[in-house]
Amino acid sequence: MLAGLSIALLSPAGQLVEKKLEVVASFYPISDFTQHVSKDRAEILNLVSGEPHEWEPTPKDIERIAKADLFIYNGADLDDKWVSEVLKAIGQQEKPIVIKATAGAPVHPISAETGGAGMDPHLWLDPQLVRDFYVPNILEGLRKADPEARAAFEANSEAFQSRLSQLDAAIRDGLKDCRLQTLIISHRFMSYFAERYQLQVESICGLEPCDPSPGRLAQLTKLARELGIQFVFAESGEGRKIVEPLAGEIGAQVLILNPLEFLMDEDLKAGKDYLSVMEENVKVLRLGLECK
Repeated sequence: MLAGLSIALLSPAGQLVEKKLEVVASFYPISDFTQHVSKDRAEILNLVSGEPHEWEPTPKDIERIAKADLFIYNGADLDDKWVSEVLKAIGQQEKPIVIKATAGAPVHPISAETGGAGMDPHLWLDPQLVRDFYVPNILEGLRKADPEARAAFEANSEAFQSRLSQLDAAIRDGLKDCRLQTLIISHRFMSYFAERYQLQVESICGLEPCDPSPGRLAQLTKLARELGIQFVFAESGEGRKIVEPLAGEIGAQVLILNPLEFLMDEDLKAGKDYLSVMEENVKVLRLGLECK
């Protein structure tokens, strides 16, 4: 009887219902993608509700990971360090199954000239990389955690991949006829997106926000005037402060792009998700790049 209760629970009506998988995601995009693939077969905990780059887990977070059926993290230098420490603390055990969502994906190295060292983790801003790497890796983890639901997970993943292909096509269509192909941005979080859609990114800072150097600001001021740039871009949050001196110097407006590292509670309550926010980002880019 106790063994049966490990895989089934009593509903309020007294009926036995199947226990959902317990999945822990390292940050928002992972939780969103996993929700699309798992649907109602998993309870998903988004571990990091804010900016993920400098986040560190608490003892409670480590306990949550240890008790989960499946733990999915980004990799590519976003969360590898704390994930490695957490897994060492947990030790060898049957659960959780651990999945790196970017496994196998082409990751951009970061040099000193482009803002530091290591890897650029922002692969999730390229819908093709989400479709071709994040989704299959997440699917593999869910199939391992619940083999009996394999068919449902595969159908869900195919449906989500189709929507990602539609998003990719919409982005290409939206950015195909623009006066500008260069965007000046607060820091380097759009590199994968820019490479996919043949844009040139000029960032004030590297991977992390910074105090803009006079030399870099002078370079970008010259470029902006040469190209007739009327809009500069920043990520939501502190990015606006980084670009405002440059915007003031060249008389440009500041437009906000969402790097989708997290969503505010009000956005989640309004039903926003990865797909809808990416569509909003494209509208902002179309304005700033002066697309027809």
